[in-house]
Amino acid sequence: IWMLSLLLIPVIPKIKAFSISGVPILLDDFVLAVSVVLSMIDLMGRASITGSSKIVLSQVGMIFLSFVLYKWISLAILSLFYPWSDLTGIGHGILVREGLLVLGKISAFVLVYIFLYNYLHDLRSIRAVLTTYITTVVIVVAVALMQFFLLGHHALTSTFRNVYMLHREVTGSWGLEDPWLGASAVGHEHLGAYM
Repeated sequence: IWMLSLLLIPVIPKIKAFSISGVPILLDDFVLAVSVVLSMIDLMGRASITGSSKIVLSQVGMIFLSFVLYKWISLAILSLFYPWSDLTGIGHGILVREGLLVLGKISAFVLVYIFLYNYLHDLRSIRAVLTTYITTVVIVVAVALMQFFLLGHHALTSTFRNVYMLHREVTGSWGLEDPWLGASAVGHEHLGAYM
């Protein structure tokens, strides 16, 4: 279940699911977090049944882990010497809350890599995962091209902010009733993320 939900993240619209302390939690990030928690529970469940647990880390995984650790240390050191700021003060301090969100997501991707590396052993399961993942990428690219050519969304971005709607003044809410095909659709942002 956790692996399937991870593979379907690209087709989950990037819309706000809920807020924690004023920070918007996007639906795809929430699924990522739940998938990581489920994979940890699965790992601990297997260990409790078999009596042992072994996690193998490849050389690429070690490099990935070192890079993320470096970024955590950098944020910690910079936050000691520069003032903490929020989005209204960009360029005048460290955006600690945003940094924690980004590093949290990167750390989740490291865990996903480690879990997938340890779970996929036979060629059949590897093919099934790759086929599912490539299918989701094809769907995302098809929707992005449709939005670009048919809906006139000429901005491709990897941010969760809806660039197509930024120039419009919207009161109350973004109005995302249909996040894929409506006038404020945001699926093209996934294509930006893949690019």
